[in-house]
Amino acid sequence: MQTKEIVNKLMAEHGCRLHSDVGPVPADIDLYVPPAQMEGAAALLISEGYVLTGRNIFQRVYRRFEGGQLFILDLISDFNVYTQHLSLLRLSSVGNERLSRSPDLHRCFKYVCFRRRDKIAFIESHHRELAAFLKDGKNFARISPALHEAAEGSAMDVFAAVKSSFLGWLQPRLAMLGNGYTMAFIGPDGSGKSFFIEKLRRIGVTRTLYMGDWFFLAQRFYNLLMKIPSPWNRFIYGFYIIENYLRWLHVCGLRFLGRIVLIDRFPGTSRNVVHDGLLNRINQFIFRIFPKPDLLVLLHASPEIVHQRKQELSVESIARIQQQLRVLLADTRHVVLDTERLDESLNRVLAAAYARLEEQA
Repeated sequence: MQTKEIVNKLMAEHGCRLHSDVGPVPADIDLYVPPAQMEGAAALLISEGYVLTGRNIFQRVYRRFEGGQLFILDLISDFNVYTQHLSLLRLSSVGNERLSRSPDLHRCFKYVCFRRRDKIAFIESHHRELAAFLKDGKNFARISPALHEAAEGSAMDVFAAVKSSFLGWLQPRLAMLGNGYTMAFIGPDGSGKSFFIEKLRRIGVTRTLYMGDWFFLAQRFYNLLMKIPSPWNRFIYGFYIIENYLRWLHVCGLRFLGRIVLIDRFPGTSRNVVHDGLLNRINQFIFRIFPKPDLLVLLHASPEIVHQRKQELSVESIARIQQQLRVLLADTRHVVLDTERLDESLNRVLAAAYARLEEQA
């Protein structure tokens, strides 16, 4: 079922109210869901292949790739999701219901809570409705006198009256600690590593890092050392190991902070996997000594397709690299993704990144 059909079904069967357009892609779609209908709406999305990527007592966020594009469904049952980080501002049930029935007022309130100065023009165009909402005490369980008074002023006056709570700001950041995820994308050139990473950038709070056998800080110096006759120049791999370990420490830090780290390549998985003798042993040693990410993703397509994308290697060389990578990864946690089945592969990676959240749910 297409996302537009799913949204229509959510509105028809679960009383949801659409607060944004369904598109253009990549689409972030806001829906108000009556609290009693949240479980039913969530079950529908899961049955249609959407992945739970965020949740709290007021909100659930689901994502799915469709036609190679990312759709985000943001299900909100209480608009106090926007006031959690603010002091002296809480909506009442009356205010929550009022926002649920007016998409424009909802957007204004959201932009004010997050101080979206880039949305000043939109707020000013709906200022009369926003001012009436802020001045009506029935809409709030708690509101600061300064914000109440600022309602008559400009949008900048309203922004100035919104005060952040340090604990409200800190709590979600503490909740992220230790909940990151790391995945490395590997395969011969032309497999689609950069393409997949670019597609996955919006699946959450992501960072992209390179961990291959090239593009190092001192690469010019290494190039000079490579002019030493082989195999005596192999000591250069020691420098590569040091630099990649420093990058791995960076990965670990980002994972601890709750980031999803998308790693382009991984040490020991380059085209050197096809070599025999000393070079092969060095390559295997490099791969074994590095701590592994949460998931190694081997991107696969027919050698002919890979060759068409990037003609640096022959079809036979590509096929051999693919086979040797499968052997190398045999004892590690990995998945093999068919890049010719784009949506299925992207959604499989998306589900892996948020598997912990699904288990907690």
